[in-house]
Amino acid sequence: MSNLSLLKYPAGFVDDLVSYGREFAVRVLDQKKYHLFDPMVSDRSCQLRAIWLACFWQFKKKTEELNEEDLLIFGLVRFLCEAALSAEHEIIGRCPLKTCSSYWPNEVVRLNSAGRMRFLGVAKALLMERILADMYRWLLFIDPKDLLVGRFSADLEQVYIELLRGFANPVHTFYSDVAIPVVTFFPGFVALMSLAAHFKVPLVAEMRRVERNPEGFLYVAEEARTRFMYDPKRHAFFEEDAMSRRSECPAVVFSGHSYLEGGQIQPAHMVESLNRYSNLEASVMDYIYGVMATHEAFPRGADDQNRPDEPLLSQLTSDYLRFAQSAHVHSYETVMAVYDATRSNSLKDLEIHKTACEITHVCSV
Repeated sequence: MSNLSLLKYPAGFVDDLVSYGREFAVRVLDQKKYHLFDPMVSDRSCQLRAIWLACFWQFKKKTEELNEEDLLIFGLVRFLCEAALSAEHEIIGRCPLKTCSSYWPNEVVRLNSAGRMRFLGVAKALLMERILADMYRWLLFIDPKDLLVGRFSADLEQVYIELLRGFANPVHTFYSDVAIPVVTFFPGFVALMSLAAHFKVPLVAEMRRVERNPEGFLYVAEEARTRFMYDPKRHAFFEEDAMSRRSECPAVVFSGHSYLEGGQIQPAHMVESLNRYSNLEASVMDYIYGVMATHEAFPRGADDQNRPDEPLLSQLTSDYLRFAQSAHVHSYETVMAVYDATRSNSLKDLEIHKTACEITHVCSV
């Protein structure tokens, strides 16, 4: 699975992780508690874990179908979930923020302090090696003409080649001196959308309208969840009919908010109100791509000297960056701002950026 060996760990270490993973897989797959699958990897790529689970489910829907390597992966995911410190507030929902050794599941990983920190890096790297390898393989199922690039035109065959190259030869960020593979941020969403379309994975927009109350605190005045499904005839995602049969497939949730004077964005009519506000005709995918185009390409500290050659994907990112400016959507550090204000008991002084739409987290449900 990797050149990172688990053989040097104590006897029974892998067996314990496999058993630990089996218990977790029962909850996630058999009991369909998909929201539990949200590991902290420190690579700012939560979206890749969300689409991986939805695609993995297409092939293996029950714990009894998993092999030992699958169970080990579920064990690593559970470990990284349970060792995570989360930020939580009504504006941002619940978002894994950083790995916290005091949350360590001692009954499984019995290591000294140095060994613990090293294994955190190993667990993150092993998980992401598996996810990127699987996503590369699943992308091979897709015809290049079916890639989803939204409102902008591109040579889809060349975009496809660039996308595969990025997954096959990722750059690396580091945790405890262990190299963790990462792909360029915006192209990761092209992969997400294209795989979601191919495997009929639902998308869910979890939208909150933020306002400031008379006491001066920011709060959520209105929120709504809207499901979108891919329409092959129109080659885009559209709001799902309320009467349609709901799939048991894990959905990919885009959790975000709007914060504007006058509350122009209505969560229950997200796309329509965003179009009205921006005077544009755009789809939910366009708005997601717009927000993501404003995000940094790699995590800070990533070794991107050998970053993949992606001229068409870079142009597509630039096109969507201009769209984001016209649509007044952006990615900000809102999660950290809310977390810091909560810790310092200064929520009344909390300031967040005005935006028609920001997405703060991507996860499964």
